[in-house]
Amino acid sequence: WQTDPTAELAEGPHDITLTATDEAGNVSEPSDAFNFTVDTTAPDAPPILTPDNLTVSDDQGDIQGPIDNGGVTDDTLPTFSGKGQVPGEIITVLDGGQPIGSAVVAEDGTWQTDPTAELAEGPHDITLTATDEAGNTSEPSDAFDFTVDTTAPDAPAILTPDNLTVSDDQGDIQGPIDNGGVTDDTLPTFSGKGQVPGEIITVLDGGQPIGSAVVAEDGTWQTDPTAELAEGPHDITLTATDEA
Repeated sequence: WQTDPTAELAEGPHDITLTATDEAGNVSEPSDAFNFTVDTTAPDAPPILTPDNLTVSDDQGDIQGPIDNGGVTDDTLPTFSGKGQVPGEIITVLDGGQPIGSAVVAEDGTWQTDPTAELAEGPHDITLTATDEAGNTSEPSDAFDFTVDTTAPDAPAILTPDNLTVSDDQGDIQGPIDNGGVTDDTLPTFSGKGQVPGEIITVLDGGQPIGSAVVAEDGTWQTDPTAELAEGPHDITLTATDEA
């Protein structure tokens, strides 16, 4: 047997029982109850900009941890997680309106997912939707934006005038040390200019880091060695590390 309701069921709980009527018109007692709820109301959009409701985590490269809204990362598969949602709901992560991952909210209200494919280089506009057990999907949340940057900066052009100065401030002869020169200062000061603000300049001696500095807004940087330099020749190079 099969039938449809004669009118739409109202929002809310429904307590269904059956009776059987024979050819003589005798009606049985009602059956045991079958209960369900009609829910046509979509959940609220996840409030992702509330603290802890969305965390985007970088676990690749030298700089790891939470990515700021508006930040930069070199992780093409960052982890998305949150808490404070309704257990059983499905949280879908969208990038530019297209789904890239989803997770069921656990009993403690937390959820976590990774992208189903690597994120492309460039800006990403992340929103979330919540889908309840009845299949109603919320409007997208506010956006959380970040940029994926996997391209290393150019090597610092240290032999260009002023891009690297090594300064001796010990003994009778002081001032800039020439490339190929000699100094009696075991803790010379390294400085430069013309770099990108926010980048980290690392000074290496024979390939080993001996100091670093963050480039200031005017493009300058300065650092001293973390330990005295040994007697003998030194082969100084620089690397630049960007915000990603």
